[in-house]
Amino acid sequence: MTGCCTCLCPHRAWMNVPPNNPSHDTPGLDHSLVIATTQSSPWRYRQEPAGEDEDFLCRTTKSLRASICLKLTIFVAILVVVAAGIPALVLWLKAHEQLVEEIERRLITVSTLRQEQLRDYLNSETDKTELIGTRVLVNNYLANTTGGNRSLAQFDLISAVEVISDFAFAACYDREGQLAMATDYSVFENMINPNDLEAIGTEKLQIAFPVQTPFGWMYNISRAIYRKQTVIGVLMTWVNATKLVDLVYDRTGLQTTGELLIGVPVGEDKVRLLFPPFSNQSLVIGRKRGAMARAVNGESGIMTLRDYSGSKVIAAYRPVGFLQWGLLAKLDMDEAYAPVKNVRTVIIITIIVLVFFGVLASLGLAKIFSRPIVELGRAAVALGQGDMSTRVTKGTVLLRDELADLKDIFNSMAHQLAHHHQILEQTVAVRTADLARANEGLAKEINERRRIEMELEKAKNIAMAANKSKSEFLANMSHEIRTPLNAIVNFTDFCLETEVTPEQKEHLEQVQFAAQHLLRLITDILDFSKIEAGKLEIEEIEFSLFDQLEHAVSVLAARALEDNIELCCSIDNDVPDLIMGDPGRLLQIFVNLIGNGIKFTKEGEVVVSVSVKSRLEDIVELLFAVKDTGLGIPKDKQPILFQAFSQVDSSTQRLYGGTGLGLVISAKLATAMKGAMWVESDGIEDHGSTFWFTAKFRLVPSSNTERFPLPVFKDVRGLVVDDNETNRRILVNLLKSWGMKVQAEGSVEAALSVLQHAANLGQKFNVLLLDLRLKGTDASELISALHQEPALLENRASETSWRNKENVLQIDGSKDIGREESISFGGSLGDQEAEIAGENKLESQKSESLLLGRVESTLETVENKSSFRSDVNNHSILSASEKAVPGSFGKPNQQNDGDIQSVNHALGRVKVSRDLEQALSCVIMLTSVDHTDMGRCKELGVMNHVSKPTKRALLARLLQKALGAQDDYLRKEDETSKVSESSTRSLHVLVAEDNIVNQQVALKLLQKWGHTAVLARNGAEAVEKATKEQFDLIFMDVQMPLCDGFEATAQIREFERSKQKPNPIPIVAMTAHAMCGDGERCIAAGMDYYISKPLESKKLRELLQNLASQIPSRSLG
Repeated sequence: MTGCCTCLCPHRAWMNVPPNNPSHDTPGLDHSLVIATTQSSPWRYRQEPAGEDEDFLCRTTKSLRASICLKLTIFVAILVVVAAGIPALVLWLKAHEQLVEEIERRLITVSTLRQEQLRDYLNSETDKTELIGTRVLVNNYLANTTGGNRSLAQFDLISAVEVISDFAFAACYDREGQLAMATDYSVFENMINPNDLEAIGTEKLQIAFPVQTPFGWMYNISRAIYRKQTVIGVLMTWVNATKLVDLVYDRTGLQTTGELLIGVPVGEDKVRLLFPPFSNQSLVIGRKRGAMARAVNGESGIMTLRDYSGSKVIAAYRPVGFLQWGLLAKLDMDEAYAPVKNVRTVIIITIIVLVFFGVLASLGLAKIFSRPIVELGRAAVALGQGDMSTRVTKGTVLLRDELADLKDIFNSMAHQLAHHHQILEQTVAVRTADLARANEGLAKEINERRRIEMELEKAKNIAMAANKSKSEFLANMSHEIRTPLNAIVNFTDFCLETEVTPEQKEHLEQVQFAAQHLLRLITDILDFSKIEAGKLEIEEIEFSLFDQLEHAVSVLAARALEDNIELCCSIDNDVPDLIMGDPGRLLQIFVNLIGNGIKFTKEGEVVVSVSVKSRLEDIVELLFAVKDTGLGIPKDKQPILFQAFSQVDSSTQRLYGGTGLGLVISAKLATAMKGAMWVESDGIEDHGSTFWFTAKFRLVPSSNTERFPLPVFKDVRGLVVDDNETNRRILVNLLKSWGMKVQAEGSVEAALSVLQHAANLGQKFNVLLLDLRLKGTDASELISALHQEPALLENRASETSWRNKENVLQIDGSKDIGREESISFGGSLGDQEAEIAGENKLESQKSESLLLGRVESTLETVENKSSFRSDVNNHSILSASEKAVPGSFGKPNQQNDGDIQSVNHALGRVKVSRDLEQALSCVIMLTSVDHTDMGRCKELGVMNHVSKPTKRALLARLLQKALGAQDDYLRKEDETSKVSESSTRSLHVLVAEDNIVNQQVALKLLQKWGHTAVLARNGAEAVEKATKEQFDLIFMDVQMPLCDGFEATAQIREFERSKQKPNPIPIVAMTAHAMCGDGERCIAAGMDYYISKPLESKKLRELLQNLASQIPSRSLG
């Protein structure tokens, strides 16, 4: 024992250290040289054509007709092969398939059971080692080898080893690797190799490969002993490996040639077997590849391959689950498939015998009547169809002949086939029962899961079918509802344009409002249907974000004014204006969120804000927010906000109305624009809620170009007077971004104090932005103060610009004699923007005209006086046409002096009026959308006013006007608009529409705008008229009888191609079927534009104006 123990301790025996001796590397342990699928058979059945012995046939058929012999021989041969061979082949293939499945399942079962047994065994042995390592006396001694009791510790160690089964020897080493105690000192060395000691301390547990000893197979388990996470020693045990050997070499379930191989990786490309195989005891190390490599890497499966001896085997592999050990259970294929080979041999021999005897029997059949042949044929057919009980009737006992023998042979053949069939069925049944018992639990679980999956799939299909039916129903209902809505909306507009009583007008406006509301509900439902169907389409076109946001706010400004709610819009300075995206869907989100904010806010404000969340190359992600001071949303109700047809409270729905689809659609639209939507609210009333959403857009090269001429605003001093803090902040930030120096106040008193203080310092304000509806005070008080002190504001406009815009009166001279006094009237009023201050300009002109009339009247009196003498100072008085007043006068009398004083007084009032008008021209009044505010501004003499929330373009225009700058940009826009309007001409239009109401609507709108129209009541009539008459435009209904719009369009386009017309007629599709995909379908059919019903007169007119500028003039005929 001492001699053999010395060779067990070197560190190269440890499993985690690769061996230094390359001679043990056996390339033959490659389990993956040949890989084949387990479902395919290694044998291939081939049927060789049977040869014919012509000499034998000639000898046996000399007295018979050759045709009968040949026919009978061929018939019998074919009958035997078909009746017996094919069923037998099918049965053999089925048996082979069943056997393959059984072998695979058996190997998997064996490998699984051995894996569990091996893992349990190893875990048990390592647990026993850990139990010995935790002995108190042993630990105490190892912790203090100098002062501890070694005898007690050694006794404790010996007692523990004797108690634990399979443990033969044990020893403890101190932390330096020196042997401290052992159950048998002759077995262990005095020192542990430093490398082994380091490896044990690092990995805590080491297991050596089993070795053959005089005591049998044994292996070493070593582990570190810790106290307070510090290594105090090493425990080394020798374990009897008999159980492990029995476990590995046990061939239960592996027949006679099967083996179980346990591999442990050593190095990167090698595997060492735990025990050598039966047939090759020298095989220890092999290459790490194939099935064993997969098992070591933690994979499981089954495959066919050639083993170390070159034999073809089928193997199941899987990880042991302990360290990185791999397990391989293999079975020789020849032994595995032996039953199938036997069955195949029997079937082949049986078929050959049957064919042989059938041919012999056919030779004797020619000597008897056709009845026995027919009988045998019918019996053979029945047997071939699977009726194994079929037999032919036997002849008489005394007169037995070849036919009787053939009948007996046929019956015997049928009996053998039936017998073999029965045996095969019994074998398959037995093996199937074994497999069923082995996998009963697994089969039940699989069946249950399949049942659940089928139920889920069935429920999914039912839900999808219901969703599709709902979408189709919504589309059809949309078509049916939009058609009468087209008549209601447009004929209501027609009635409102006629002379009606106030009561009738009110009723018609209610009808119009209800129709528009119903149309919005239908649009919401259709949008929701598109979203659910996953067919929502997002456009990507260039548009102005500022214009779209300001348009959404201005649309709802009237509603906010009715509820006395302040509506504000804030856009950060770094937000780009021109972007690529879907402006219509973005506007839809704005209108939904702002409308909800106004609806659920009793008082306070609704603020819309936009900022940049992120920017990456040409993609910008914008963050939008709509904040209100309304009811607030409880925390527990917020999750249902974005669910279809849901409201926070049913009472809220009754009070405020709504379908519950607005937020759902908005959230889905935000998602479609690669963003998200969420809400923030603490649920407290008057604290309100904030709806956030993000969206991504693509930048255009001109997105950072400023739309307004900002240099004129640089260093302009402005004062903002508004009682709403949010409005003040937004206006101040906007004006500062334009380069202005801005100050804000919240009341008239504070503003007047600031104006006076600035005037005293000589830093007068150039522009005053004043809210007309200030709480607690009246804006007219500040205007009255400006009437009294116009010098509080400093107009930056030059004197020349004032002469170009207004009548200017200039008076020079003095009353002293010898000096000349000249009075001149010249110039004319400049153009004013009619849409902003047209009426105020007219009032201003009237005011000055009165003063100028009084001046001219006084001058006429002076001209008629003739008492002035030539030695008196001459007065050159110029009339409005700049003609001098001739005449020489003497000294002026008293009456003349009075007339001159009247003239000077009138001219002074003109000068004061001009100063006041200059001061008021610096005032921009912030009004509401109500027209009464415009009248109030006119009364106060303020020419410049803009409604809140302010639009950037309009505010910039008014600031330029107040500063006397030329608005070249806006002038060009006006000129372009005028040119566009002047270019509109009368069009000759073909209207293809089958509905009478829609016909009347379309014809009335076209006639109203000065166009001529021809009606076609179906698609066929439209095609006929389009080919016979020249039209500028065609309005084509999609759904019409006889021939729909798509087919009619195709025929018209085909006619144009045949005539080689250079300019095809533009065709505009009209449909009430507003589901997604209709627009693309119309364009694909050859139509140019797409408009949905009910027809909106504004959109239709804009379309006609655009087309009128693009369509070349056509000559009729």
